[in-house]
Amino acid sequence: YRNRLIAALKMYVHNYQFIEITGFIYDDKGRLSKEKCQSGYKNSVFEEVENCVHTYFENKEEIHMTSNIEGRPDAKIYNTYNDQHKIIEQRMDRISDGMIYWEKMEYDNNGDLLRILCLSESGEIENIYEYFPSLNGLTSGYKSISEKPYIREHKYLFNERGHWINQAVMNDGVPHLYYDREITYY
Repeated sequence: YRNRLIAALKMYVHNYQFIEITGFIYDDKGRLSKEKCQSGYKNSVFEEVENCVHTYFENKEEIHMTSNIEGRPDAKIYNTYNDQHKIIEQRMDRISDGMIYWEKMEYDNNGDLLRILCLSESGEIENIYEYFPSLNGLTSGYKSISEKPYIREHKYLFNERGHWINQAVMNDGVPHLYYDREITYY
């Protein structure tokens, strides 16, 4: 399958120091089937390895995550998709001790994300995120409706091909995170 991501390299921008590399393998239908993330490179050996195996059943996907990182237990993610292949429900459980999170997503007629409902283990709504209109397929931000409401905005700078190369994330108008991205095309 052409135009599929085969690897992603993460480095510190200020000194180009290696953080991690992730490789991707796809099944015969072009769906992601395996991911292998390697980090902690010392003495020519990757010290930390995380693996994800993706399994598909009709409109459902199960991702089994294993890791040799101390303190990080194995986990599973369960995704349910709508007819437009958008996730409408996602739940993540630790194999050893249960639910980490459970979310349901709602979309408009154009397929843009409208809101995410964050659920408790019993299925009760704990928080709601209402999304602003997207920009070039990317989120421009959202409003959290919870006990402590806030607004998170995403501002982008795009390259000549329309891919983002800078992103600023702001909470209630105050800069929170800043990302630079360098893209190499082949």
